[in-house]
Amino acid sequence: MAQEIPLKVATFNILAPCYHRLTRGAEEGEETYFEQEDEAHYMARNTKILDELDQVDADVICLQEYWFANEVLRDLYRRRLSLDKGYACEELRRSSHWRQRDDGLAIFVRTKRIVIQDSRDIVFHDCGDRVAKMLLLAYLPPEDAETGVTPPPQQFIVVNTHLLFPHNEFSTKIRLREVTKILGFVEGYRQRELCQTICSRTDVRIP
Repeated sequence: MAQEIPLKVATFNILAPCYHRLTRGAEEGEETYFEQEDEAHYMARNTKILDELDQVDADVICLQEYWFANEVLRDLYRRRLSLDKGYACEELRRSSHWRQRDDGLAIFVRTKRIVIQDSRDIVFHDCGDRVAKMLLLAYLPPEDAETGVTPPPQQFIVVNTHLLFPHNEFSTKIRLREVTKILGFVEGYRQRELCQTICSRTDVRIP
């Protein structure tokens, strides 16, 4: 497009309460426990996160460690972002071919400016049960004030993921493999879906 597009994308690992360790008790008898045992604590913490996201005012919000195992917390995010702010939500739980995890990914898209044209899941099937969520989005530009003409929508791709933590050299190699899978998936999608079904070209370059 000839004009610049004011687009804001935010990403945030919100730390699922099932992984967040807290301590209680005196120093001598200190006890470690997971935040999921303290609803008041994780609801207050995530309310602050949502307050920060309100200030950021992003068009696309990518969240990691989104807690699927707790409907109360999921409803908090849906209410604050989807109902109150007009975001559409796409979710993907961490999984592999034989199990599901308690957390996953969520992408919130501001629907008054952006259309979700397609949504795809990328499942790595690796030791960390990692996944990625890919969205094909179209930005709806406003009408040009001088010409009165509305430019055509601008497509772009967003991928949200949470790679395996680099505990050692082996997990670092797995992370590189995960990135390779994402790039391969996006390129395969571009060639199969966008070039053939949308414009019958092989040189499409979507941001």
